[in-house]
Amino acid sequence: MTKRTFLTAEQLSEVLNAFPANHTVSVVRIRYKNRQEIRTQESIQIEHLKAFIASASAAGHQPGGDLELQIPALGKTLVGHHDGLYWLEADQGK
Repeated sequence: MTKRTFLTAEQLSEVLNAFPANHTVSVVRIRYKNRQEIRTQESIQIEHLKAFIASASAAGHQPGGDLELQIPALGKTLVGHHDGLYWLEADQGK
């Protein structure tokens, strides 16, 4: 099992600041039903996503399941867990 290093609020802010203000990003939302992943893609303005993530991180709960956001400037994917935990993973060429 891989040990994950969770991001602090400050680190999350730095990662999301890789996008310019008013930029629209594509987020993959992940929910599970009968142990099967259901992936949906949605577009959201980065400022709204920053507020959503800050709130979820502080509350310890991310509504709507998990999420993934590619960060091209870092060559990584930001992963958000429904428990309000966030970490970076290397891009796998998805």
